[in-house]
Amino acid sequence: MQIRDIEYVAAVAEYRSFSRAAERLFISQPALSQQIAHLEDELQVQLFQRDNKQVTPTLACEALLEDGRAILALSQRIKERMAEFANLNAGELRIAISSFYHRRYLPPFIKLFQQQYPKIKIAVVDAFSNEQSKLLLQGEVDLGITSLGTQDPRLTYVKLFEEEILLAIAHHSQANDYFKDCGDGCIKLADLYKLRDEHFIMCQRGRNLRDICLELCRAAGFEPQIAYETPSCENITEMICQGIGIGFVPRSTIEIYPPERRPRYYKISGGVSKQTFALAYRKDALSPAARAFYAIIMEQSSRR
Repeated sequence: MQIRDIEYVAAVAEYRSFSRAAERLFISQPALSQQIAHLEDELQVQLFQRDNKQVTPTLACEALLEDGRAILALSQRIKERMAEFANLNAGELRIAISSFYHRRYLPPFIKLFQQQYPKIKIAVVDAFSNEQSKLLLQGEVDLGITSLGTQDPRLTYVKLFEEEILLAIAHHSQANDYFKDCGDGCIKLADLYKLRDEHFIMCQRGRNLRDICLELCRAAGFEPQIAYETPSCENITEMICQGIGIGFVPRSTIEIYPPERRPRYYKISGGVSKQTFALAYRKDALSPAARAFYAIIMEQSSRR
């Protein structure tokens, strides 16, 4: 049995006539009658009571159409969605993401998208996670790649990846003496308490990374002394390298500097030492271009 067979049965049941159903389906009446007869032989049931004046659906026919109409509706929905993808020959896709992760995460997905949909313009909006909810809800962007913190119930979040948060200390800083016995570069959460008198470089207020860093310090039993605040992870690393203070940075910042200029990094065991990133969008508001990009990023992320 095929979807076409269900369409034939539904038409005959609606019009109670093979001739009128055949006109509606743009086929000949003999062809329709023959197809229904073949289907009855296949299912080994009688679908219609036939007499000279009227065609009446049987109970078996009604049972078939209970699920059959749902199948037809789903088939139509699939066709409509595929038509949207087929028509992706114009328009714009707007993505909100911080500049740091734009450079380090987004380019491979943009390249794949442009290969499949070369006529769709992509606009990337530089926005931190705490700014993206407003942009999404106002319809200024289609998608956001955001660090998960407080979640807006009006948005949908789909997890993409996790990134480890590391403690970073300049090589020449005496603060490394606290961990001189940690040959593997891994410290315990409780060890952070030794840094209670050090000056910290932190993200500005409103950043999810700042909240994670504060939580790590507080879980270790102290409130950090913040000497400098900055909006970017690159600036945090630079200030640490200059010896202005110590701080916490995402693992991907290691690539910012060549090995001879990098600070010393320490992995923290225990506590919330990871940052989770997600794809965010307004519920039931994905454009065809956004759905296409969503499919690409989820497929590729599952392979990593």
